[in-house]
Amino acid sequence: MNEKPNMTDGCCHDQNVPFPQSLFSLILQYVCDLGEKLENPTIVFDLDLTIFPTFPGSRTMNDSVWLYKRALECGYKICFVTARPLYPENLRSTKEQLRRSGLGLYSKLMLMPEMWNKDDISVSEYKLYMRRLLNEDGYDIVLNVGDRWGDIFSLSNPKALAFARSYHEDSFILLESQNSDPSLLALKLPAKRANH
Repeated sequence: MNEKPNMTDGCCHDQNVPFPQSLFSLILQYVCDLGEKLENPTIVFDLDLTIFPTFPGSRTMNDSVWLYKRALECGYKICFVTARPLYPENLRSTKEQLRRSGLGLYSKLMLMPEMWNKDDISVSEYKLYMRRLLNEDGYDIVLNVGDRWGDIFSLSNPKALAFARSYHEDSFILLESQNSDPSLLALKLPAKRANH
């Protein structure tokens, strides 16, 4: 796939309508079929408000956990890329939180080093940089999942920023990633979704 479609080709789901499990199943079927053709199919997840409802939170978001578990069954590698600050105690507690939540099977856990700023654009650039590093290390990123626009694409791109501003923050959106992003698909989850 040399040329990725325009970001406006994404589909959108209104937050006021419950996101059907059947749509997650369709996404998963497509992802599993695609993964069979790749050597190291990978899904990248954000953590806070994607896997865990609050930082540091002890419960999990059921829809994301369902996708995590089904992806493992399909032979996917799982990587977590989070803006949580990288320092030893935080890394240890994040690993423990994942383990306690039944999410201890993953290939990479990447927390954000102090050299990165905490503003939205810098966080989005950090996450894009980490996905590129994963890709260079041989991970074939099929799906990138997050609750914030900066989790799924760089906000320093004016076209991406305009796209993000055209949708409500609490929409479900599945789209093909930008040409500069190594992931094929991105799933934007609403931060304020019910844990069902």
